[in-house]
Amino acid sequence: MQKPDNDYLKIGKITGTHGLKGALKIVSFAESPAIFKKDLPINIGKRADQTTTCLINKVTPYKNGVRLFLHGIDDCDKAQKLVGHNLFIAKQVLPHTQDDSYYWFDLIGLKVFTVNNRYLGTLEDIIITGSNDVYVVHNLVEKKKQEILIPAMVSVVIEINLPDKIMRVDLPEGL
Repeated sequence: MQKPDNDYLKIGKITGTHGLKGALKIVSFAESPAIFKKDLPINIGKRADQTTTCLINKVTPYKNGVRLFLHGIDDCDKAQKLVGHNLFIAKQVLPHTQDDSYYWFDLIGLKVFTVNNRYLGTLEDIIITGSNDVYVVHNLVEKKKQEILIPAMVSVVIEINLPDKIMRVDLPEGL
């Protein structure tokens, strides 16, 4: 999921149509296609601040994405006009996370400090790996961008303080 603004998340893009009844082929940016549910209000537009709200009528898996049927989009011509548009959902419709779980959009932008209060930089990206995610932290040092890769492990990430937008880490030796 990407972060277009404070209230909405971009969760996919309409890449084409399928059939004559208005089905839309979607590339999902969400971790799971389960986010697309019947009767979910979804905003469609080129940008998050210029969208139209539709309700999902039906969802079916399709190759590496999903096929969506939307209320009011019931033929190929109406569907074709939406190709290339993005799909956004309101953050408030997302399920609540467990205590030690976070959405990526909550973490991106956090200021990262060591347990000794040394500033490392800003968390700018997250890499999925086989064993654990890796946080990509960038800092400008003498006009050069420095990158630090931090394993997203409980033994390394000591604190996540969302209200203060801070993450504290205890770096393993060698980082």
